[in-house]
This record gives sequence, C-alpha cells and structure tokens, in this order.
Amino acid sequence: MNTQVNQNPLISFQSSLLHSPHTQHFFFGRHAGVSQENFSSLNCSADKGDEPANVAENRRRVIHAFAPEPKTLCINHQVHSSIVTTVDDPDFTPNDADGLVTKLPYMALGILTADCAPILFYCQKSQVIGACHAGWKGAFGGVIENTVEAMTKLGAIPSHIHAAVGPCIDQKSYEVSDDFYDQFMNKDSLNSRFFILAQTHGKHLFSLREFVTSQLEKTKVNHIDHVQHDTYKEEAFFFSFRRQTHLSQKTRGDQISVIMLNHV
Repeated sequence: MNTQVNQNPLISFQSSLLHSPHTQHFFFGRHAGVSQENFSSLNCSADKGDEPANVAENRRRVIHAFAPEPKTLCINHQVHSSIVTTVDDPDFTPNDADGLVTKLPYMALGILTADCAPILFYCQKSQVIGACHAGWKGAFGGVIENTVEAMTKLGAIPSHIHAAVGPCIDQKSYEVSDDFYDQFMNKDSLNSRFFILAQTHGKHLFSLREFVTSQLEKTKVNHIDHVQHDTYKEEAFFFSFRRQTHLSQKTRGDQISVIMLNHV
C-alpha cells in the first residue's frame, strides 16, 4: 500500500492510509542532506556527534519538503521510554519522551530512528495526529498504548485512528539472545509468535514489526499499514544502528519520519 516519493531530491516513503487533504507525512531516508562520512547525508539527529550546522540544514530541508511548511518541527529527546508529549503550545520545548500527539495545525511531529519502528497516526474524525518511536524497549513498555491514549484525550477514537509503521529492522536481520527471548516470554507466552530460532545456537530472530502491530491491535487501532523496508539490509537508503555496530563504526545518523496537520 506504500509508495516511494522523491522530493527535491529527498527520498521518502508514504502510506496511502494516511493520505488526506488535512495532513502531510513522510518517512524520510538518508539521502540529499549535507552531513559527511558515517552521517551521510540526511542525518537529523543532533546528539550523535554530527556538526550542529549540518543537522540544522538537514532539518531545514525536511521542513521544506512540506507545502505549506510547518511552523515548528517537534522532536523530543528520545530515551526508549513509554512517555508521550502532548503538543498544545506553538512554542514547543523538547523533553525526554518517545511519543508526540497534537491537534494543532502546522506543528510537525518528528521521530528519529535507525532500526526502531517509527509509527505515524492520524484520526480523520477528530483531526488528531500522533507519532512514536517504537523500539523493542519502548513498545514493550507501552509507548504505543500511551500514544493512542494521549490521542484519545484530544478527542480521537481508536477505531478511527489510522497508523502506518515505517521502515525498521526486519526479522531476518534482528538476532537476539535467549535472555531477550525470555523477557518477552515471561511477560506473555503468546509472544513466542514473534520469534523464530536463529542458525546461531542460543539465538532467536525477533520480528519488531509484528510485535508493534500486535500492540496497535491491542489498543483497538484496526487500520494499520506497513512501509515494508529493512533498515539493516538497505544501506543505500537508511541508517542502521545494528549495521553500524556490526561494521564497528563509531558514529551513524538517524533518519526522520514526520506527520503534520494542515489547517483544519
């Protein structure tokens, strides 16, 4: 259901499930920025060691992809938590949180990822949007449920919310330990469906995408789309924390996913 879009010449991806005259959204890739070396080139993370001027220019290019452009690009200090920020003031101040929701127009909600799943939300009935950074830890801890709950406090109805899960690490690329597997099994034995045995002894392959989908379904969000790309394998298009680790690279960037309400 997803389509690739080229924007001057930013490479990004979209979900038709979120298309509306009232919203704009993009799952951006890593191209057409100004950052160098392992940050090449559209790194939008300000805390990985990239030059601040490069990050600022990359974020400016992201903003410029929208028409009309956002008044503010809201990006929190992501800490793999279940905390969600409600943006109810045009003067946005970042804090430690991994979800964002708003009903204010022209406030673009941005999520930074490099293997974790970015999820963008839109409730057309209430004109409320949301975004969350769903790595395994945040999803395990409830960031998805908390994002939906924060949207409902602004008037959204879960059964009317559309959610798109963006590019993230694929199960074939996500080898985890027995301890990781046990943590999920101790919480719910049904979590076994998100794992398959790896060829390496004592290892499993974990499907982050299937797990976050299950968490969305628990919140009664029934309209779910997937932008199916593997951040680990598709090095030409995406940053990847796990790939960086396997290549012994000391630095790497983050791609950004953004959703914004137009005037409603």
